[in-house]
Amino acid sequence: MKAEKRTVPKIIIFLLIFISLTALHGAVSAYLYRSQYHNNLELIQESQDNMISFEQARFQTELQDVILDLLLLGGIVQTGLDKGDSEYRDFVDLLGGSTGRYELIRVVSADGQVLFQQDFSDANTGLTATDQSRRFYFQELKSDPDSIYISPLELKEESGLDRDLYIPVLRIGKGLIGGDGEADAYLILSYKGSIILDKIGEYAVLPADSFKTYLINNEGYFLKSPDEAAVYGNQISERQDMVLSKVLPDVWLQMQMDSEGSFFLNGNMYLYRSIDLGDIIPEDWGRFVTESNLNHRTYYLVYETPRSVMKSLSFRILKSLLFPVLVTQAIILAISVMLSQWINRLQRYQEKLLHFSSMDDLTGCMNRRTGRKILETSLSLGRRRYSPLSVAYLDLNNLKTVNDRMGHREGDHYILTMVDLIREQLRSSDYFIRMGGDEFLLILPDCSGKEARKIRRRVLVKEYKLNEAHIYPYTLGMSWGIMEVLPDSSVTAAGILAQSDKLMYEEKNSYPVVDEQMIREVDGGEHSPVPEDSY
Repeated sequence: MKAEKRTVPKIIIFLLIFISLTALHGAVSAYLYRSQYHNNLELIQESQDNMISFEQARFQTELQDVILDLLLLGGIVQTGLDKGDSEYRDFVDLLGGSTGRYELIRVVSADGQVLFQQDFSDANTGLTATDQSRRFYFQELKSDPDSIYISPLELKEESGLDRDLYIPVLRIGKGLIGGDGEADAYLILSYKGSIILDKIGEYAVLPADSFKTYLINNEGYFLKSPDEAAVYGNQISERQDMVLSKVLPDVWLQMQMDSEGSFFLNGNMYLYRSIDLGDIIPEDWGRFVTESNLNHRTYYLVYETPRSVMKSLSFRILKSLLFPVLVTQAIILAISVMLSQWINRLQRYQEKLLHFSSMDDLTGCMNRRTGRKILETSLSLGRRRYSPLSVAYLDLNNLKTVNDRMGHREGDHYILTMVDLIREQLRSSDYFIRMGGDEFLLILPDCSGKEARKIRRRVLVKEYKLNEAHIYPYTLGMSWGIMEVLPDSSVTAAGILAQSDKLMYEEKNSYPVVDEQMIREVDGGEHSPVPEDSY
């Protein structure tokens, strides 16, 4: 029997310790895992965000350089056209090495005829100078020749789309305005879109196999993707279903609603940011026009972190947490955190209960029940300290009339206005109580009757000034009954309330008159903010 008595407590203690340590170890391990996982995830997101910012800046810089070329060449060509000579045809030489960024440069007459054409493409496309009057970009330029035109980034279709030779271009053009204010011709630069597309993803802090990059146009079609068979579905018929708005409509909707963000899909993490070409052109360079649908100005740059990288991240974290360190300290920490959180919640709950049970919702003053307790406590404390106590019973004038004529909403505004006037004059140690309806009570510890009447005068002058300004459609006013309670007085809390209420009605029957002398006295020395411990 004795052996059984000794073994039973050991088993119970072992089970309790084992279960407690197992539960605490699981909670701490889960917390550490989530913390490390989110920290590593934030590092990946920060790296990708930096890459997107870099790509966005490079995109902007590249296109601004092209627009500067356009403005420079446009001025030279316009000068040549005005002179009526062909010297401007050498203008391309001014570009120097920058010609490598263009597929084609054209000058087109006002009726769509090609006046000049220079082909810089590496491939022999066999293009000839044809009538441009029916081309969509020409019609856009003609409709608004004063603007800088930027087309969508798309495959070149000058003489039909060659399935074996995909050449992405971005056309930038402007009208060349003559002396009569009309466009004499149009200058169009066909920018090699591959310059931007090939460089996307080059700037990388992470290894190249740890992320993928995408560029998507405003319709949801891929312009750059690790899967080359998925790009330009808007122009290649057999790829027309490779569009984000159909494949992932919820993701596409999120990207259109938010200019930047992130999402998880099938274990992969994606960060995206929109690029608005309208932000690239400074206002003093000219207006901005795209194809008829202005949404063509928006592109979306997306970085993908594959599932394999996310799994590798999880595995490394789990491996580092395989053996717990300092189990005892971890348990103490976990218990401390839980207890502190529980106590903190309990305190906040108690504070809320105290607030709702002791405060008036409208004014933020203490309510009647709390006020009576404070009055009794202040009376007892003043006698022990042998310090004066002043009590003022307040009644709002004509509140019922305001409520009846203008509604209770205006009546509440009247109450709050007067409460604010009075509260400005009080110390943090004073008590402001709403006894109910239009009646209030001030409890002023360590305050003589003379000091209490100074407060009354300051409030009275403020009332007078507001009334004289005719801000409110009624007369502001609050009657006071001020009573000083000396330390050796035997008066009770009920007696104080009765006496101060009587004094208040005496003032209501003979409301104080504000004269110039009172105003000067208040403005001369009593209008400054009330010090924390004095009046």
